[in-house]
Amino acid sequence: PNTPNEGQADADNDGVGDVCDNCVNTANPNQTDSDNNGVGDACETAVEECIAEPAAGCNTSAASEFTLTSLEDEIKVEEYATITVGFSESGDLQVGVTPRVPFEISDVQVYLPGENEIVCETSTEPSAGVSATITGDFSSTLPLDVEVKVNYCDVSGN
Repeated sequence: PNTPNEGQADADNDGVGDVCDNCVNTANPNQTDSDNNGVGDACETAVEECIAEPAAGCNTSAASEFTLTSLEDEIKVEEYATITVGFSESGDLQVGVTPRVPFEISDVQVYLPGENEIVCETSTEPSAGVSATITGDFSSTLPLDVEVKVNYCDVSGN
């Protein structure tokens, strides 16, 4: 970065050449990247969560975090559900949440921090779980970080 390169493009005129710039189209001369994901803070717009408030007596899980490094599905078994994250043939990101007894799943939120994408879905059949798809060729952007939050209820009556 300290070596002059007169021919290097600098689309946002922040003094950092495009090849080294972590936010090419928005000026950010300090290159601040608070979460160390390679995308400058100036390019990361805060995403408002979309998951619904859980029903009385129900809970919202902490984020289950995945880092997809291949096209193989990744599976996490949580107390309340089994979460599967993978790709369709066209590269869409697909998330499935299957409840574990004695839980039901009402909502899912899927967030891609590096892509600044978020989607929420509500289950029409909580005992069967819920799924969500984010459209785009995400299989070509590996590794891909994914965070999944779920609204769940213990329906055992205890």
